Amino acid sequence: MIKNLPIRLAEVGKIKIGRKGEKRQGSKGTYNIPEKVDYFIITTMEKVGDNFRVDESLMRKLDPKNSKPRQLKIALPYDRIDLNFFTEYGLYMGRKRLCFGDGEKATKIHLNENTKKEDFREEVKCPCEHLESGKCKAHGILSVILRDNFKLGGVYQFRTTSINSIINIMSGLTQIQHLTQGILAMIPLVMSLQPQTVVDRDNHTRTIYAVNITADVSEWKQLLDTAKEISMIRANAAISIRSM
Repeated sequence: MIKNLPIRLAEVGKIKIGRKGEKRQGSKGTYNIPEKVDYFIITTMEKVGDNFRVDESLMRKLDPKNSKPRQLKIALPYDRIDLNFFTEYGLYMGRKRLCFGDGEKATKIHLNENTKKEDFREEVKCPCEHLESGKCKAHGILSVILRDNFKLGGVYQFRTTSINSIINIMSGLTQIQHLTQGILAMIPLVMSLQPQTVVDRDNHTRTIYAVNITADVSEWKQLLDTAKEISMIRANAAISIRSM
């Protein structure tokens, strides 16, 4: 058995709040203008042109009226936050990652001037001035199970560079995990897209749409009861397996 392989469930689809728009010609070639939307787009892993194919039947199931869901019933595959929600600071040049870090230390990748391939790596302090300038961004990848399209062993992934969504998701998961004494896997959750007022770099106030994670319960005691039930099911299953 190969040791220390990364844990990675199969990605069965994507959750997006934007898509690639029309192509434009830039100084370094063509590029697509990003288009933001105020609802979740669920796609398959098949690409059609510049975008992934929208899962139309699932979109209708999630929002029978408009096929534009703003809330998704989800569950997480793991108890550990970092396995469900991968985050890092990253600086890219095109698709090449030149630096990545965790807020304390970062790995800077130096490219060969001639081949433009990796030459060597250097450990540097994180964050640095590139985060303030906007060259470096926070990146997050959330892996979830859609409860309305349950597929154990596979996950839908939501990728974001929105620091507001990253903070909201991390804060929500941390609070829920604290109340459940560590249990996150299979707790019924809601992933929602909601308007949020922010102040940008130029000190202008504007409204954006950010992602939040909340527990799908009517009161906090119900969350504790759910966590207790999951804990008992796990314990009973472990006893049954050991007795086989």
